Order: sequence, then C-alpha cells, then structure tokens
Amino acid sequence: MVFLSSARVVLDQADISRAVRRISHEIVENSRGSDDLIILGIPTRGVPLARRIAETVAQIEGHPVPCGAIDVTLYRDDLRLREVRALEPTDIPSQGIDGCTVVLVDDVLYSGTIAAAMEFVVRLQGPQGEIYWCEDTTLGIREDSLITGCSSIYKSFECALNIATILREEVPHWAMARTRLGNAIANHPECFDRTWDSKSRFAMDWFYPVLTNVIRGKEAQRHLARRWKEFVIQDLGCVCVNDEPWVTVAESCELVMALLSAGQYQQAVQLFSWLHQFRDNTGAYWTGYVYRDNQLWPEEKPTWTAGAVLLAADALSNRTGASHLFRNETSEAEIEIGWEGTTD
Repeated sequence: MVFLSSARVVLDQADISRAVRRISHEIVENSRGSDDLIILGIPTRGVPLARRIAETVAQIEGHPVPCGAIDVTLYRDDLRLREVRALEPTDIPSQGIDGCTVVLVDDVLYSGTIAAAMEFVVRLQGPQGEIYWCEDTTLGIREDSLITGCSSIYKSFECALNIATILREEVPHWAMARTRLGNAIANHPECFDRTWDSKSRFAMDWFYPVLTNVIRGKEAQRHLARRWKEFVIQDLGCVCVNDEPWVTVAESCELVMALLSAGQYQQAVQLFSWLHQFRDNTGAYWTGYVYRDNQLWPEEKPTWTAGAVLLAADALSNRTGASHLFRNETSEAEIEIGWEGTTD
C-alpha cells in the first residue's frame, strides 16, 4: 500500500500524555473527587488505557485509585455476528464496586466504530468500484453514487488503513476497495448521478477528488484550473453552486485545502485571506455572502463553518500533527496556475 508511506504521526507521546491527563481531570471533576472512584478497563486495549488513567488520577489526587478489568464479551449485542474468541480475565478490585462511581474505559476506535463503518462501506461497493449512496432498511441498497460522497469515502479508506497498519491489523480487502473506488471516481463518470439530476453544478463535485487525493500532482492542478472561473469569485471566495451568487466560507476553506493537496500553497493562502471579511467582531465566521445583493446569508455562524476554517488554518500553518492530512508535500513541481483559471 504505497500511500501509507506518507503516513504521519497524528498524536505523539507528549500529545497522548496531555490527552490522558485532560481525560483524568475531567473524570475527577465529574466525579467530585476520587474517594469512591473505581476505574475498570474493557479488554483488550481498554485495560492498559484504564491503568494509565488511574495512575494519572492518583497523581492528581494524591492517593491510589482502584483499577481493574471487566470482560463484556458475553453481553455484546453483536455476539452472534463475530468470530468466537476466548474470554479475557475480569478483575474487580477487592473492595467491590457497591456505592462507588465506576468508570468504564474502552478503546473501540478501530475494532468497533472504524472497522464496522468500513465493512459497511465495502458491502455497498458497486461493480465498477463506486460506493452506493445508502441502504434503506426496507427498500434495500439504492444503487446510485455521488462524486463528493465517494471522494470522502476514499479519504476515509486511507485513514482507516493507516490506523490498521499502526495496529498491525491485516485488511487487504479495504486496500482493494479503495483502489477500485479511486478508479471509479477518476475513470467512470457513468457510475455517478444515474437516477437523479447531475450534481456537477456543486463546487464540491469539482474539487473534492483533488481534496481527497483521488487526483494528484499536475493533473490535480489542471483539474482545478479547468473550472476555476465557474466557481471562484475574485476577492470573495468559492460559490456553493455555479448558478447562484452565493459564496460560502466552508466550501472556500475546503477549496483552500484542495489547493494545498495539489501543491499550490500561495493560491491557498490568497483564497483563505479573502474569507476574513466574513468574520464578525467576536471572531466567528458567517455561513456565506450573496454578492449580488451585498448581503450575508443566512444570518448564522454554524459550528461546521468554524470547523472548516480551523482545518484550513491548521493545514496552512502546519500547527498540529493533523495539518498534513490534506497537504501534498511530495507532489510534483507546481504548475503556475493563475486566478483566472489558466495554465502556462
């Protein structure tokens, strides 16, 4: 899996220590102290995490905190769907748990949430590699696909595979599904928008294949240049759709990261600089701006817009370990692409 060679550490030892300490402080605060506190880890990886939290709480409070383990295998609601596995030891502290505040600690990010999500996605993969839009509980799978949605899933496969590699888990069918999906997005447009109106008027359909690294290098830069005039309004930002005069901050921030993915740092910086005019005096960003009417609309400052701004700012400033997620720092030499969407 060649793409894994670019994997980077998201949380280093110091980051993890800070996270554990923050969690420990919150446990103490929510429990109003630690006198009656017991921490139990759920095997397998929840056990060492529980011990580490217990040790940190003990340092904060100045006295030992009982810690143990409890295996919940026999009580899982998916027990019949999983392979049989040996039970892990249950170790309840000797004083018992009656009258105590019990904190259960588990690490299910990979084995639970991520693995279940990716297996669901694989099950919805079509014959050309596209991922179908949804599965209705009564009508079954809806056999149509979205460019934006599939591009996001392509990036999710990358992240899931990198996590699996770190945890030494073998999931070759995820890698194959990702390869097939990338081929469908890049080479089989007939797989998308078959049963509904085309979504090509949406900016996300234009730049998401670049944002998520389906299209890379010089071809990514050419891809962005082809439709730049349709979606980018000079000194304002990126419109949501090419037939409405509405610039949105979130889409513009995502386009900033797509430019970074294509290796176009200066263009990304300039685009991001246009967006600060849509910030109020508290620092929050409005959703968008209708330039035809010179009107902010809608009059809201949602958290998802703020999240997009934070992601773009982080990617530009290289502030955290996650800043590399949408950067392409090993791309081919940059093609000079002007703001008018032309290539030299």
